[in-house]
Amino acid sequence: MNKFNEILLAILLFAIIPSITFSQTLSIVGDTVITKIVDIDEFWDIYLTTDVYNSSFAISTIKVKAEVIEMSAGHSYDICWNGQCYAATGANWDDGMPYGIAANSKSGENLFYSHYYATNQNSPTATEGTGKIKYIFYLENNPSDNCSLVATFSFATNSVKEIFANEDVEINFDNELMNISYPSAEQSTIQIFNIQGQLIDEITFWNTSSYNLNNLQSGSYLIRIINQNKQIATGKFNKI
Repeated sequence: MNKFNEILLAILLFAIIPSITFSQTLSIVGDTVITKIVDIDEFWDIYLTTDVYNSSFAISTIKVKAEVIEMSAGHSYDICWNGQCYAATGANWDDGMPYGIAANSKSGENLFYSHYYATNQNSPTATEGTGKIKYIFYLENNPSDNCSLVATFSFATNSVKEIFANEDVEINFDNELMNISYPSAEQSTIQIFNIQGQLIDEITFWNTSSYNLNNLQSGSYLIRIINQNKQIATGKFNKI
């Protein structure tokens, strides 16, 4: 092998070996961002589960932890991991035993699941509100090799909504009305679509407007708000 080929081989090895060494072997099977919304008059807890895939060529010993991004007062959550359910808490959690996933396999059925509660041990009465939890699965001997799932849980009455993309737009639900506020000197338009993307209704307004939700069947809907021919916000809400 001549000197040029030796140098070229060394460069290729230098480029390839780090990518092999530091590649991520764990991944979530399915969605990594999930929103679950329920009617608090019917449910006091929300169930979540997921699987983890090990793409390495050897068994991977993993653990799980949870970080609370936000949580309404009076709420809590728990984690069930490898056959054991741990006490509900409102704080970050990192207390599970390690579990081995075979090479090129996903975690076993019901290895992980979690409940988000509209109550806690000090507040037994269910309260409306929202929580956002980040669940992180990581190698026991290499925590930087990890994957995560962020779940948003909401309890509300009647119709409920997800967060909108524009902080200047305020939308809330008062019994059977959706109230919209967007301060502007120009006329704005609200477009409501069903989950298939079909336009259901269109309303024009200045500054504020109310929309009667009795006009809609139960289900999920998308909203687009337009001002001066520009889309200023999008969002989603459920009619329960």
